[in-house]
Amino acid sequence: MQKAHIIQLFIAVVSCMTSHACLAQPYSISSKEDTYATLQNAIQINQTIWEDEPLITSIGFDFEIMGRNFNKMRIQNGQIHFDDYIFLSPLGGTDLEGKGKKATESPIQYQLEGEIGQRIFKLEFKNAGFYSGTRSDFIHFQVWLYESSNQIEFRYGLHQIEETAMIYEAIQGPSIGIGIWASNRQTFSFNGLKGAIKEPTGSDGKNVYRTTYQCPFLNGTPAPNTVYKFKANTPKSLMVNEKLNITFFKTYPNPFSSILNIEFKLAKIDDFKLELLDVKGQLIQQIAAQDNALPNLYSFQMNGSNLIGGVYVCRLTTGNKILSKKIFLSK
Repeated sequence: MQKAHIIQLFIAVVSCMTSHACLAQPYSISSKEDTYATLQNAIQINQTIWEDEPLITSIGFDFEIMGRNFNKMRIQNGQIHFDDYIFLSPLGGTDLEGKGKKATESPIQYQLEGEIGQRIFKLEFKNAGFYSGTRSDFIHFQVWLYESSNQIEFRYGLHQIEETAMIYEAIQGPSIGIGIWASNRQTFSFNGLKGAIKEPTGSDGKNVYRTTYQCPFLNGTPAPNTVYKFKANTPKSLMVNEKLNITFFKTYPNPFSSILNIEFKLAKIDDFKLELLDVKGQLIQQIAAQDNALPNLYSFQMNGSNLIGGVYVCRLTTGNKILSKKIFLSK
């Protein structure tokens, strides 16, 4: 492993979507070299030659991106979609497709590694082809999602591309990063990398139009063993909603076996009440409550050793506003 190249990128998504919060999340981005290793004993998602049909798979844990939690993803044309708005682009600017004639030669596969709370979801596109390329063109790459930090890594293996201009539609390289559509689906904000492959810079490409797709891009395909890391600087569960006084609310670990940590932040003086409910909405216990609480970061612990294993709801109420998080007690 060689010295990492660090960039600071402030990813600010200012397109407020219908029924969605306005989101802003700062990231540290680093590029480094790390030996690419294909996944062993992985679970294959596609059983046939894939083109543009969507493939759905579970992540295995709640992954937070842009202030929202997801436990599933939709894979399509080489992009990863968490819903109809938020997506990851490990190789944008080109359409990927599976290779093969009667049987697939391009498996899309995944592994889930690590202990609960520290798991890594690893997704691999192996021997992916290009819709606009030749039959001999291919690329291997992976996307890693980290449970503990919500970190995202794009990892690249061997590739062969005969005509770069043909693959990337006359631009020099791929668009790599995080995107989010506006509610009208006509524009999106794309926060990605641009410039040199080894030492790219960050770019916040706002208001990219659907008809032009003028995203930032790299000056070539990432070399084998290249890793681009997007790491959120802010704690998990950062969500800014102008209608709520709560600017931060998280529970961890999730699932938990005995002690659950609960943290939230108030933006102004307010009453709050923190409760544990069962899945039917019945009150199990009141964890904490305070009138006229000052703006601050609040931390509490709940002992679940006397509870039976299963699904519960942690509910935070301030004034007439309520936020809830589903939690899992494993025994």
